[in-house]
Amino acid sequence: MSGHCNSYNEFVRELLKDRSNVARYLDLTVKGYKLFYEISQRVLLRALRNVITANGKASRFAEHLGIDHDSFSTTVSAKGNPRLGTIISIFQLLQISTKIAWDIKDA
Repeated sequence: MSGHCNSYNEFVRELLKDRSNVARYLDLTVKGYKLFYEISQRVLLRALRNVITANGKASRFAEHLGIDHDSFSTTVSAKGNPRLGTIISIFQLLQISTKIAWDIKDA
């Protein structure tokens, strides 16, 4: 990892630039979400936002989902309320194992 990170979010985003960390990061988030199911969906949205912004891919995701950049940003924002299908589509665009997406469905 290069450079000095000034905050936890910067550290996480730097870590997530390495593709090998993305699946593990999201998998642990989902497992944590399932374990503490009363936790807000904000945790999962923050994790998705971190992965997406770490690699500057928000516009690409919006395009693949067929929505404009602003709508996509709102969808994954702390105030967002994405459908399960949208979350699964994001996982698929990240090329993350479908097992993770099914784990979310079963949560």
